[in-house]
Amino acid sequence: MPIVLLSDSQTANNFTEYFLASENTTNNSFILNVDLSSLADGDTVEIRILTSVHQTSATHEFIKQVYAHTQSSPTFVSIPFPSPFKFSTTLLQSASASRTYDWNIVQLE
Repeated sequence: MPIVLLSDSQTANNFTEYFLASENTTNNSFILNVDLSSLADGDTVEIRILTSVHQTSATHEFIKQVYAHTQSSPTFVSIPFPSPFKFSTTLLQSASASRTYDWNIVQLE
């Protein structure tokens, strides 16, 4: 049964990358969920997941998804990603007025 590790809302302004989870060191597998229902025509948002392959190494991009305009299926659900050392997740809005995105990270057990 999945457990919610983190959950919040992020108000995004153009061309600022926001860390939803930064250097989280919980050892497990996870799924990132982001509600994209606030996107409107002309909007663009980028979601990234970064992971580390060693305890002392930096995180590097693992998944990058870009969404534009109103979404007919407005929930982003990542593939499960393992993180034995650390991970970060980010959101970058690059075209639109300020929008608020609800999100959560669930831990798989």
